[in-house]
Amino acid sequence: MPSSLQSFLIRPFLNNRARAYIAKLDPDISGNYQRLKTALLREFKLSANVYLECFNTCSKSSDETYLAFASKLTGLLDYYLESRKVNTFDQLCELLVCDRIKSVLSEPCLRYVLGIESSRESGYLSKRDLTEAVDRFAATHSRADKPKAFAIGQPFQNMFKPSENLTISPKQSQSKDTGNNSVGIGRGNGKVGPVPGSYGSVKRCFKCSSESHLRSACPQLGRQSANVKRIYVANNADE
Repeated sequence: MPSSLQSFLIRPFLNNRARAYIAKLDPDISGNYQRLKTALLREFKLSANVYLECFNTCSKSSDETYLAFASKLTGLLDYYLESRKVNTFDQLCELLVCDRIKSVLSEPCLRYVLGIESSRESGYLSKRDLTEAVDRFAATHSRADKPKAFAIGQPFQNMFKPSENLTISPKQSQSKDTGNNSVGIGRGNGKVGPVPGSYGSVKRCFKCSSESHLRSACPQLGRQSANVKRIYVANNADE
């Protein structure tokens, strides 16, 4: 088939969106099959992953023969291999192994691999480059896929722990601001309860909890000392 007619013969098989896009193109592009194909692939973003997904999800319709279904699968597979620039059997085997490896990677690791592949001209990593990239990711990430780094003389466990001196809980900050220290550990027998003399910033008597005096001047101490019984000593001369 002449190459000058290829770009015109495929137009009846295109959808409305593709036809509208071709009408906006320059005649030099729309009249050349290779340039038209490149423009359509760029517009519809038919990448290698799209071809592979279409191949894996392709299904046979009820009114379709198995010959047509096999032809459709063959075309999708050819498009996928062409997008990956696979020309030999060894390259095909390597591509199948790499696709299988990427199917079992975690999401963070797969994002890392896809980021590297996007910068490659071939669009994918070889088996050696892929395994080395995955091993580098595993060496710098924990089992939970969290990044980690090491330093000489500093254990890894302490690198991500916040300093206890800089961390203050909301309850601690509220108690420091309001001065609410009315509840504490009582003296004697290890009981927990209100501690006399520690009601905020007001000084109280430890004996009667009065604010007018301290324990040394508490009148209750004087009353206890006044209750001491007097002892009378008899004189032998009086007998």
